[in-house]
Amino acid sequence: MPHELILGATQSGKSVYLRNLLCGLARQRVVLVGIDCKWGVELAPFAPRLSALADQPDRANDLLDVLLEEMEARFRLIGLSSVAGPEAVLTSDVWGLPGDVRPVPVVVVVDEVAELFLAASRDDEKRRDAMVTKLIRLAQLGRAAGIYLEVCGQRFGSELGKGATMLRAQLTGRV
Repeated sequence: MPHELILGATQSGKSVYLRNLLCGLARQRVVLVGIDCKWGVELAPFAPRLSALADQPDRANDLLDVLLEEMEARFRLIGLSSVAGPEAVLTSDVWGLPGDVRPVPVVVVVDEVAELFLAASRDDEKRRDAMVTKLIRLAQLGRAAGIYLEVCGQRFGSELGKGATMLRAQLTGRV
């Protein structure tokens, strides 16, 4: 599963697509995590199935920290399995790990991604820059650790500011 970018104008069906995707994933053995900076309006119906739901930018920033820590722990696990001796099968991602130690995939759904890029003050700019950096790190490295991004929004280009095009380049699945 590649990272995915879901874009479209208001009333174009993004929310319907997202709901159908979540309904399908909810039946799978995956960890679902949500970031919905519209106070959770889109993802709240799935809250019982979500392991975490950040409904404001500050909470999203904290959740991204947790996801990065999880990613790093998974890479340590991959590294440990690769040094098990000359007979060991070398692997560079979680899918090469034996099933009994392979972590459950994590799917991170970000709705209205532009909200994470907006800043009204200097403090907001610092938070935004930190969040964008964290999202880019997850997009660049997360797939190998079994962490996948589903990013939704109305628009997603350089007009959002620093890091938007770098993040967009990592989101190879497009809807």
